[in-house]
Amino acid sequence: MNFRRRIIVSLFLLSCVLATGTIGYWIIGGKFLDALYMTVITSATVGYGEVVPVSNNPGAEIFTIIFIILSVITIGIITSLLVASILELEMSGFLRRRKMNKEIGKLTGHYIICGAGETGIHIVQEMSKMLMTFVVIDRDQPRLEKLAALSQNILYLVGDATDDEILLAAGVERANGVMAALPSDKDNLYITVMAKQYNPKMRIVALGVEDKAVNKLKKAGADTVVSPALIGGLRMASEMTRPSATKFLDTMLRQTSGTYRIEEISIPAGSHVINKKLSELGLRDKYSLLILAIMKSDSDEITYSPPADTALKEGSILVVLGEIHSIKQVRELV
Repeated sequence: MNFRRRIIVSLFLLSCVLATGTIGYWIIGGKFLDALYMTVITSATVGYGEVVPVSNNPGAEIFTIIFIILSVITIGIITSLLVASILELEMSGFLRRRKMNKEIGKLTGHYIICGAGETGIHIVQEMSKMLMTFVVIDRDQPRLEKLAALSQNILYLVGDATDDEILLAAGVERANGVMAALPSDKDNLYITVMAKQYNPKMRIVALGVEDKAVNKLKKAGADTVVSPALIGGLRMASEMTRPSATKFLDTMLRQTSGTYRIEEISIPAGSHVINKKLSELGLRDKYSLLILAIMKSDSDEITYSPPADTALKEGSILVVLGEIHSIKQVRELV
């Protein structure tokens, strides 16, 4: 029996008790309000004086005895239902958190999002659409529960992201990357330093609220620092000078019929596609992916719109446009 049904049953039983007592005492003799008052004080066993004549009335006394027994039993049932509901809610929350902590403990190669505020919430939504595995850390438990209700693949920890124990619980030593998206540059700086100490090879993207914090965050180990002021300025300039291109990107990010993204696919060492030509992979015909460019991981060299006979090398990075599920399939292929 779920919580809502228990509440309905409890209210129904309470209504039956009140109705039975009120009708009974009304018939015995008395006004409706007096009968209701007598019902309440009798079922509650508060011991107030009689307002409906019961003493020296065998029928009324027998009714009162039966009514008291029924009331005590009913109130006991109602109490047990409500207590069971509360315990069940607490237990389900405990078990859910325990299960989530176990899942987080098994993660490797995941991402950690520090902060689910004005910036972090958009990171969570995008990472969820991209089918990435990640853990969110935030102090606001209701906000995290609301996010988790919107998507089934969201794992979270309630706590301070600047706390070493919370970062370790999120698996910072096994993660691929950390996104420090707290509203304070000082907190993001601390997260960057600690994350780099625990996992020097991980990628760190930090939010730089003030311009002077950008260099500090990079020196602390952040691979990329995102400045809201800079992004906002570039966006305004794009809206003015190339509105159609900007609209295209916005539409792609916000559409609900499918999740299309510009993504990167890395060719790892030992991949069976090394030395194969792009035409042999059938990325366009089989997976409907548009290859925008090929980059090299060890240099800034970029080949835009590469020809079909381009051979893939170890460490090459394909920049493609396509549906996220197709991109995931190609990642598994290579």
